[in-house]
Amino acid sequence: VASKAVTRQVYVGKNVTELALSPDKSRLYAYYQELYTHPSARQGVVEFDVNTMTELRRWELVGMGFIN
Repeated sequence: VASKAVTRQVYVGKNVTELALSPDKSRLYAYYQELYTHPSARQGVVEFDVNTMTELRRWELVGMGFIN
C-alpha cells in the first residue's frame, strides 16, 4: 500500500462495492453487484487467499434484489 504500486489484479465482477478482511488477515472478501433492477443481474461475494490472491470460493446470485 505504501508504494501505491499495482502488484496483482484479480477478477471479481462488476461494481465492487465492499471489501472485508478476515480477523486473521488470511482471507479477503469482495462484494459486487450489477444493476440490481435487471432480471439477469449478478451479485455475490468472492473469497481470496491474501497471500496468493487466488480465488477460493464464490457465492453468486442471479436476479433482481440485493444481498443484505
